[in-house]
Amino acid sequence: MKKTMNKVRAASPKFLRNQTVKKVSNTIAAHLPREIRGWKLSREELSSTLVEAVLMDAHPTKIAEVLGVADEDTVSYQLRKIGWKCPERLNQEIGTTAAKLLKNRKSRKPLLLLLAVDSTEINYWGKPNLWVHYSHLKKRMVHRFAGASVVGYRRCIPLSLKPIPLAVFPEDIVAQMLNDAEKLGLRVGVVLLDRWFHSVEVVLLLKNRSTPFIIGARKTKRVKQLLQGLDRNRLHILPYTMSGQTSSGYAETDVTLVAFWRKDKGWVTLACWGVTAKEARMYSLRWGIETCFRMIKHYRARTCSPSLPLRWLLLLTSTLLYLAYLHSLLLPPPKPGAEETAALSSYEAFAVSTILAWLLTLLLEDPPPLI
Repeated sequence: MKKTMNKVRAASPKFLRNQTVKKVSNTIAAHLPREIRGWKLSREELSSTLVEAVLMDAHPTKIAEVLGVADEDTVSYQLRKIGWKCPERLNQEIGTTAAKLLKNRKSRKPLLLLLAVDSTEINYWGKPNLWVHYSHLKKRMVHRFAGASVVGYRRCIPLSLKPIPLAVFPEDIVAQMLNDAEKLGLRVGVVLLDRWFHSVEVVLLLKNRSTPFIIGARKTKRVKQLLQGLDRNRLHILPYTMSGQTSSGYAETDVTLVAFWRKDKGWVTLACWGVTAKEARMYSLRWGIETCFRMIKHYRARTCSPSLPLRWLLLLTSTLLYLAYLHSLLLPPPKPGAEETAALSSYEAFAVSTILAWLLTLLLEDPPPLI
């Protein structure tokens, strides 16, 4: 009876929440600058404050004072010490954690990933600098972040999230995200991109790397001419030549234009290479990265600081909590072993994982839909 009560207590939502916060806080504390030290506020206390601020959608300085950790001035002083190395190392840690989720499979066959690359924006109120963009959609200044996520694998798993400086072109973002995936030892099967990446430079880059791709094609004048008179009830495969100016001059390249009609959107046009027409319909999975961005940005710590490294760190803290949620859903239950936590049966371990998923679902809103 006592052992049963211990198992129930260990599976309680409060216990699981505290364990998740503790694990994520320890991960962040390991990457905080060594300059953050003192009798008033330690790295462990500061990391715990950041995680609690994310979960409560509040300012870290105010949360620290409410929790009795430190006063606002002390927290602000320590947060100013956060430089570029801290979020860079944490971003690598997120990629390593995501790679473990993807590699932990029963199948021995190599896993070819569907990699979606996109960008997201965070509002900015400070003075303009080399990292500040003007958003025509929001009509305000923003910080822009490039992200890469694996889609089509039960859930959308973020691999990398990095800020984008000015004068960076779409092909540079795609190359950087592909390099990050390769450093993690992952094999990219197909790259999914939206219409913002529809350019000759991006297509030539992916062709030179022999990486199949599906890109949302812009409805240019030439594309509209090709669509005239086509049967709306059929899937069409059309040869298409993309042309435009590149850094080395004028260039042309051939792709396959896949077009099909949807009642809610009209003609859907996709520029493809290395995939069949039926496989091109996988482009609908690209929406997973949009859902991933929404999940990460919905619960995040607030700040008025213009420091981009700090704002990047807060965004990565939300990402790490989201990964902890995915970790409970995607990894198989632990096998019985010597440790007390591994003494649960497979059914009980599944129950613990389910409770944790329910708990974090309340904290992070609804999860992305199962693929």
